[in-house]
Amino acid sequence: MDEGPAPADIETRLRPVTTIHNAPEPATTPPKWSARRALAAPTPTQMPQFDDAPGTQSYFVRKRQEADSKESRKSKRLTALVSLASVLVLVGVVLYVGLNAVSNRPLPVETPTASPEDTAIQDSVNAVPAITTLRVVKDEGGMVEFSWENPDPQEGDAYVWRTTNSTDPQPLARITETSIDVPREGNERVCIEVSLVRANGKISSSATKECSQ
Repeated sequence: MDEGPAPADIETRLRPVTTIHNAPEPATTPPKWSARRALAAPTPTQMPQFDDAPGTQSYFVRKRQEADSKESRKSKRLTALVSLASVLVLVGVVLYVGLNAVSNRPLPVETPTASPEDTAIQDSVNAVPAITTLRVVKDEGGMVEFSWENPDPQEGDAYVWRTTNSTDPQPLARITETSIDVPREGNERVCIEVSLVRANGKISSSATKECSQ
C-alpha cells in the first residue's frame, strides 16, 4: 500500500519561487602579471623617424634652401651698401661743386654813391662852356657876318645857331665853322644865338646872343 509522499517532499514541492531582481554580477578580478613574464617579454622601444634625417633627399633639399636664403640675404645687404655708397658719392660731388661755385663767385663791388657836392663838381667839370666873343664882323650889302671863339676846343666840336628876330621860335642849324653870314631884310636888325655842341651830343647850358646895329 502506497503511503504517499513524505512530508519533506511536500514542503519542497509547495515552496514558492522567489525572483531576485538586479542581482550584482560577480566582480571580475584583473589578471595578475607575474614579474617573470614581464621580464621575459620586454616591449621594444620605437625610435622616432625624421623625414629630413641626414642622408635623405629632403635633408639635402633643406640644406640647399638654407644656403640659397643666406646667399639672398648677403646679396641684398651688398646691394643696399652699394646704393648707399652711390648716394654718398653723389652728395659729395654736389657739395664739392656748390662750394667751388660759391668760392669762385666774385665778391660784389660796392659802387660809391656820389654826394651832391661831388655831383655838382663833376657836372661843372663835364659842362660844355658857352662860346665867347660873339660879334658882328661885317655888315654890308644886305649881309651880316658873325664870328665867335671856342673857349675849350675839342675834337668833334660843332655849333648850333638860329635867328631870334621873329617872335616864332626858329629851328636850329648845325655848323662846324666859327662864323656865319646872315642875310638882312632892309634896314632890320639881325640877331642870332649860338651854342657849342660836343661830339657826344652835350650842348652848352646857355646860348650866346648878339645883334647887328
